[in-house]
Formats: sequence, structure tokens, C-alpha cells
Amino acid sequence: MDEGKLFMSRKITYTEGFEKALNKFVEELKKYISTEAGEWTIKGFIDIYKNIYTISSDTKIVSKILEIHIFPEILRFAEKSGYIIVLAEQQNYYPDLTFVHKNDDNIKFALDLKTTFRRNNKSAGFTLGSHGTYFKERDKKKNIQFPYNQYNGHYCLGIIYTRVDFEDDLSETEIYQVNEIKEQYGNAQDPIGERQVTKIDNLKSITSVIKDFDFFAAPKWKIASDSQGSGNTANIGSIKDISDLKAGNGVFSKLGEKWFDEYWMNYGNATMLKDGETIKITNIWDFLEFKGRTDLIDKVVAKGGKKEGKEMKIFVPPIKSQGIKTKLVEWISNNVENIEYDNWIEPFMGTGVVAFNVRPKKAILCDSNPHLIKFYNAIKNKEITSGIVRKYLTDEGQKLLSSDGEYYYEVRSRFNENGNPLDFMFLSRSCFNGMMRFNRKGGFNVPFCKKPNRFAQALVTKITNQVENISQIIQYGDYTFKNQDFQVTLKEINSTDIVYSDPPYIGRHVDYFDSWSENEEKILQDGLKNSGAKFILSTWLSNKYRTNDYIFEIWKECNVATKEHFYHVGGKETNRNAVYEALLSNVELNNSISNGEMKSRIEMNKSQLTTEEKKYEIPEQLSLVLE
Repeated sequence: MDEGKLFMSRKITYTEGFEKALNKFVEELKKYISTEAGEWTIKGFIDIYKNIYTISSDTKIVSKILEIHIFPEILRFAEKSGYIIVLAEQQNYYPDLTFVHKNDDNIKFALDLKTTFRRNNKSAGFTLGSHGTYFKERDKKKNIQFPYNQYNGHYCLGIIYTRVDFEDDLSETEIYQVNEIKEQYGNAQDPIGERQVTKIDNLKSITSVIKDFDFFAAPKWKIASDSQGSGNTANIGSIKDISDLKAGNGVFSKLGEKWFDEYWMNYGNATMLKDGETIKITNIWDFLEFKGRTDLIDKVVAKGGKKEGKEMKIFVPPIKSQGIKTKLVEWISNNVENIEYDNWIEPFMGTGVVAFNVRPKKAILCDSNPHLIKFYNAIKNKEITSGIVRKYLTDEGQKLLSSDGEYYYEVRSRFNENGNPLDFMFLSRSCFNGMMRFNRKGGFNVPFCKKPNRFAQALVTKITNQVENISQIIQYGDYTFKNQDFQVTLKEINSTDIVYSDPPYIGRHVDYFDSWSENEEKILQDGLKNSGAKFILSTWLSNKYRTNDYIFEIWKECNVATKEHFYHVGGKETNRNAVYEALLSNVELNNSISNGEMKSRIEMNKSQLTTEEKKYEIPEQLSLVLE
């Protein structure tokens, strides 16, 4: 096992041990701070004149004294577990307590103490720390004891109690005198409020201001909500249902810590276009929609709220092209969501639909077509915006309509002369069948689609929205767009990256900026293999007439996952021709099989489908009988 894997294994072991010990510790706290009747054992505080001052039920006072009360036990817990405690240097620093392992100071855990009272016996809530600077910039030390990414885990120790009702605030604080304490410190001051004489043995008669404690410990991401907590600062709010708090059933508890981190790092900063307006994303449902992962909505743990659709919402780019992977995006996305990598790399970016929907944090998107790269760099640099696109398409669409379509060829000539990215978008949306074809001199040569009213207002709005959504996705991530040959890209791949490769489909007619040959397919395979990176490649396996034998020759070491697509050419079932799309990878994919097993299936005339067969409803033929 290499050093990196060994270190991760040790971190996991320490984390599991700390969490187990912490949960056992909180189970014992109830006995430490409360009586058998459930009352708080703290009755007040004593002064040098033998006066015991009862405590107000004010939340801030109770919280601070509770923290002081349990602190000796926390010290004992740390000592017993092999940790030392580092206190926050300043009051507004995170966390309250840092546990550092005695034998390895690389092992650190953050623990915040949170106290609150029950509301309606069922709900309670508190804040879980900031989602500001130290949460976003995880290698910085502003307002945090150690950089956020140095902690193995971030935990909350929660104390929930019931406040004892009093008639009014003034009667909450009383002063009692204790005769048994013999030391003298001079003359006592005149009392404020009522004074009664009591004995230490009779302290139980003093009413506790809080009672009926519940304790729990949980990683803070497991009890977080998708809403901010109270207060003026940017704080993460907890869920409020007490049973869910104790069970760790927060909004993100089934989604996972990565989604918690990503959501709160971008809370209020990420935006999306909704009903024609740009809105800030401040709930998990909109965030999952923005990320194109509405298929995860069922994993959101929340009482009430909205649930919209179970299928992943696909954001379609404004550039149209044959071979676009819109219908395969969800399949690809589901296969990469649990893969760790540094950079997402595409040697054949195309329209970018896969990257824009997978939404990696960092991506290098390359293509040999300079016009694609120029277009997306223009969006990235704000040279093209949704407003600019709306005006451009409205004006150019009117010229197209008034010329009965002849203006298309004027735009095509203009584009071939100066390569304007707006003209490129215009041509891709008004050419014949969405083809992207260039002649040997690099000139766009696809004819007009024969629809003079192509850019009606509805389509203009649709394309404008697409530009806005893709612009937000690019702004949200760290994306680099490069115009270069795939062989150059192969040399830039590191072993810690993941590569999604969508080359022109070998053995089938393609409309692309360049042609594609068997030699280039072999160069691609060698480059991906030699990079040491994880990769996924899209291709075709078979159709009604033939099989892609290159899969079993060039890509014979890969795992294969397949999905069935139907091309509808008529109303009869017999006219629905299936094509098996394939994902090839050097890692196991969902429902993938070995290359050899797939070859055996084909030879034995068995099913080539590794995913669930899609059912297509066939309309019932109705007949009309005249009587």
C-alpha cells in the first residue's frame, strides 16, 4: 500500500474511533449534569459571603454555564481517548474545541458545543458555524483555529433541554445564604431581592431553571439544513426536529458530505435562470436542478418542501450538433459521481453537454474545432451574454425571415471570413439537420434548413436561456477551453485526472470538424492507457446490421456498459431500429461487464444490454365502425 492510501486508511480508522468514543461519552453526560428526576444539578453560583445566586433561564446564561459545567468531563474524555484539547483563540473563532491526537498532530477533530431549548416539545435548532471565508477557502486560517481542511471531521455536541416556566423574569433570580460554610470574608453586602436561609443539604429545594436533557453527537453535515441559521452572519442552520437531530437525519444525510460542502460553499452565490429571471440558489432542490441531478431529489431528507421530478434535468448547450450526447448524459453522470479525480478532461469537447451537466469543479475541455472553443471562451469572458444573444438573434432572425431564408448564406459567408462566434451559433441553429460540417479549407458548408421563420420568439427565448444557464455553469466551475488536436491533450493528462473521451464514432458516417481513422483510434487508446488516468469513452457497439469489432480489438482490456437507443422511423414496432451505445472504461462502471464476456454474448446471440431495458409504449390501433 502506497503512503497516500496508508495515510487515508489511518485517517478513517481514527475518525471511526473518535466518533464511536464521542457517542459513548454523550450517553454518560446526562447522569453527570442532571438528577434522577431530570433536573439540572446546577442551582446557582456562590460568592465569598456564602450567598448562592440562582440562575436566570436566559438562554445565553444557561448555555455558558452548561459549557463550563461539562468542560471537566470533556477534558477527562480527551485524556482517556488520547487527545489534547486546543481552545479557540478568540470568541468568534471556529471551532469551540480542537481535539489533537497526542501521538500524531495531523489527526484533528473540530467540536462545537451547541445548547438550545425545546419548542413545543418537538423542535429545537441552532447554527452550525459559518459558510463564509474559512469554509470556502479551506487552506486559510481566518477566524478558525486550524485551516478547515486539516480537520479529519467536524462534529457537534448538542444539548437540548426544557426551560422551567416562571411567572416573570424578576422572580427567576433569588439569593440564598448557606450557614454551613464557616469562612469569613468581612461584612456581607446588602442583599438584592429576596434572601432566604438554607442549608447545603436543602439545595434540592431550589428549583432548577432547566430540566429533561437530551444529548447527541453528530458530524455537522449530517444534521445540517439547507437554510441559514439565525443571526447577522453567514451561518449554516441545523434541522429542527429533535428526533431527526438525535438520529443524524439532516437534509444532506443521504446525499453525503460532498453535497453538503458543495451546496454551502456556493450558497447564495450560484444563480440559475428560472421563469425568465436570474435567481440566487438558496435551497437544495434548485441546487440539484442547477447541477443537473434532480435524480437525487429522493435522497434529500426534509419534512415538507418541494419535490420536482425524479429524472435528471439536462441543461442543453446553445450550440447544436449531430451526435450530441444529451440522451446519454444521465447515464455517464451516474457512472462518474463516485470517482475521485483532480481534473475532468475531454479531448473531444464537442458541444460540451457532458461536462456542463456532470459539472466537475475543474475541467480542461479541448477540441480541434476552433469555433467551438472560441464560442465558449467568449461566454466565459462575458463577451457573449444572454442579453447580447437575445438582441442578436432577434435582429438576425428578422433579416432571415424578410429575405425568405437567403440571408442564411450571407451569414455563412461572413462567418467563413471572420469566424464571429455569434454567427457560429446562428448557423448551428439554422443549418440543415443541425449538422456541423466543414470543407477542406475549414469553411462551414452546410445548407439552410429551409425555415425562414427559424428564429421565432419562442426559440430566441430558449436559446437565450441556454446561454444564461451555460454561462452560470462555466462561472461556477474552473473551466479551461483549448483549441488543440487530441494528441496534444493526451500528453497533458495526469494519472490523477479522469478523461471523458467522445471521439467520432469509428466505422460510422460522422459529421465532424475532422475525419477519423483506425490509426487515430489506436493512438487514442495508447494515449489513454499510458496516461495512467481513469477514462470513460463513448462509442457504439452494434446495430441491426453490424457490430463495432474495434471494441474487441483496440479496446479489448476495457469494461463495457451498454444502453439501448431506438431510432423511430415509423409507427410500427418493426420499424424501430435499435442501436447499442457503449461506454468503455478502465474502471468498473454501473452494470458493466468485461470485454470478453460481451464478445461471448454476441457470439452466442445473447443480449448485449447491460442496463435495464427501456420500455416503449405502443399506441393501440383504433378502428371506427359505422352503423
